[in-house]
Amino acid sequence: MKMYLEALKYFDAKGDVRNSNITKANIGLLFVDLKDNRNAIKYITEAINYFESQERSVEIENKLCENYLNLGKAFQMQKNYSEAEKQYQKSAAICNKIGNKQGISFANRNLANLYILQQKDSLAQVNLQVSQEVREEFNSKIDQESNSIDVAQSLIVKGKYQDAKRMLLNILPTFEKEKSKENQLSTYKLLTNVYHNSAQPDSAEYYFEKYIALDNELVNTNVISSTAELEKKYQTLKKDSEILQQKSKIFKRNVAISSLAALLLFGFVFYRNRQHRQKVEHQKAILHQQDLATKAVITAEDNERKRMATHLHDGVGQLLMAANMNVSVLTEYKDNPENFKNIIQKISNILSDAIADVRTLSHQMMPNMLIKNSLANALRDLIEKTSTPKLAVNLQIEGLEKEVDQNIQVTLYRIIQECINNTVKHSGADKIDISVRQSDKKITTEIKDNGKGFNPLKISDNKDGIGLQNMKARIEMLKGKMRIDSAADRGTQVFIEIPIV
Repeated sequence: MKMYLEALKYFDAKGDVRNSNITKANIGLLFVDLKDNRNAIKYITEAINYFESQERSVEIENKLCENYLNLGKAFQMQKNYSEAEKQYQKSAAICNKIGNKQGISFANRNLANLYILQQKDSLAQVNLQVSQEVREEFNSKIDQESNSIDVAQSLIVKGKYQDAKRMLLNILPTFEKEKSKENQLSTYKLLTNVYHNSAQPDSAEYYFEKYIALDNELVNTNVISSTAELEKKYQTLKKDSEILQQKSKIFKRNVAISSLAALLLFGFVFYRNRQHRQKVEHQKAILHQQDLATKAVITAEDNERKRMATHLHDGVGQLLMAANMNVSVLTEYKDNPENFKNIIQKISNILSDAIADVRTLSHQMMPNMLIKNSLANALRDLIEKTSTPKLAVNLQIEGLEKEVDQNIQVTLYRIIQECINNTVKHSGADKIDISVRQSDKKITTEIKDNGKGFNPLKISDNKDGIGLQNMKARIEMLKGKMRIDSAADRGTQVFIEIPIV
C-alpha cells in the first residue's frame, strides 16, 4: 500500500493519468485481498471508467478483463450477487474477444462459484466445464486443481459430502506443496463444512483452526489498520492540495471581483435608470392601448347606432310611410265599403310588419331573455333560434347560474351572436360547438366551427357587425383576453377569458 500510494502521488503530480489509473486498479485489488470491499469498489471503478474512455487496444482490453473480474469479486464478498454476476460476465466477454485464456478461465470459474452459492446448478456446471477446459491448456497443476475446489463446492451444495471430501483431500497436498495459500484457505473452509455435515466435529474443528490461522496470516488486523491509515493520509494530502488550489482560485476571483466593483456599480446605476425609462414607456404603451380600445368600442357603438338608424329609416320608416299613404286615401273610399275594407286590412298588415321589425331590432339591442332571465337562458334561446337542419349548434354551459355583471353578460352574448353570424355568412360550416364555463374567478368561452377557416391577420373589421378588432376591444375593456386560432381548411376556434372578480 505504501509503494502504491507513493506511486499514485507521483503520477498525480506529473499528470500521468494512465499510470495513475493502473495504480488505482492495483490498490483496488489490494483492498479485495484486505476484504475492504467499499474501497475496493471505489478504486477499481475509477480505473475502469478511465480504461473505458480510451481507444480500445489489446492492452486496454486486458486491463478491462482483469478489473471487471476484480470488481466482481468485491461485489460477491458484499453478497451483492446480481452486480457480481454482471461484472464477471463483462470480464468473460472481453477476455473471449481478445483470447485471454487465463481471464476466460477465472471469469467462468467465478461465475460457477456464484451460481453454486445461488443453487443454480445447471449454470454452474456449464461455467465449470468451460473453466476446466481452458485451464487444462495452461499445463499448471495448481490451475487445474483449483478448478476442483468449485466442483467440490457444488457437491457440498448437493449434499454429496463424501465425494466432496475425497476430492478436497486429493487436491490439498498440491496446494500445500506449492504454497498456494488462497487455494489452501478455500480447501480448509470447505473441509470444515464437509466434516461438520458428516457429524465429525473433531475434524471439522481441526480444519477450521487451520482456516483461521491461515486467514490471520494472510490478513491480520495490524495490516488492515496500517494500510487503511496510509490510504487515509493519501486522501487527506490530496484533499489539502485541492483546498490550496481552491483557495488560490478564490483569491484570484476576489481580486477580479474587487477590480470590477466600480464597473458593476456603474452598471447597476445605468440599469436602474434604463429600467425606470422602460417602466415609463410601458405605462405610455398601456395608456395608448387603452385609448385605442376605448376608441374601438366607441367606433363599434357608432356603427351599431348607424346600423339601427338605417334599419329604422329603410325598414320601419318606409313601412310607416306606406301606412300613412294608405291612411290618407281612406276618405276617397268611404262610400265604397269593399275598397275601404281592403285598405284597412293593408294598413293593418303594414303596421304588423313594422311592429315585428321594431321587436326584432329591440331584441338585437338587448334580448328579452337576457333582460328577464339570465345569460344562460338567453344563450339557449339564441341557439334554439339559430340551429337549422343545415347548421347544428351545440351549447355546453357549466356554472353560469351565478350572478354575473350585466356588462359581461351583454358583451359575451353579443360576441357569441357575432361569431355565429360570421360562421353562417362566411365559413360554410355545418357544425358549431360552444362552451361557456364559469369558475369563482373567471368565465371562459370557446367557440369552434368546422368551416373553411381564414387568416385572422388578413381580415379587417366587418362593417356589418362589431368586427374582430372591436370584439377584442370590448373584451379588453373588461380586462379579459381573446385568441383566434384559424387557418384555411382548418375551421376556426375563438377562445375568450373574462375575469369576474
